[in-house]
Amino acid sequence: MNIENELGQYVHALLDSQGKFVEGAERIIDSMVSLTDRLERWIHVAESVTDQMERYADLCKELVETNRLMLKALGETQASINENTNRLDSFIGKLESYFGSGAGLEYEN
Repeated sequence: MNIENELGQYVHALLDSQGKFVEGAERIIDSMVSLTDRLERWIHVAESVTDQMERYADLCKELVETNRLMLKALGETQASINENTNRLDSFIGKLESYFGSGAGLEYEN
């Protein structure tokens, strides 16, 4: 083989090798672009989920506060009911002391 043919083969081999390298580099770049796109979409989804969770947390805080206020109102209502029951019991006791308990009385309608 003469040296020119040998050099030509080496040049062709080098060109083929560089072509394969360029193809591989292009595939890596395409993969990186695709990965970047997917990461951007995932970040958008993560931000959306975070926003939803923050709104949910705010709603939960409002619900807890509403429940606290309702329990306070129910407690006050029960205290008023108890107070009115005691007043009625006292009033009924006074009525019975004046008029008797009414035991044995039957009403006809």
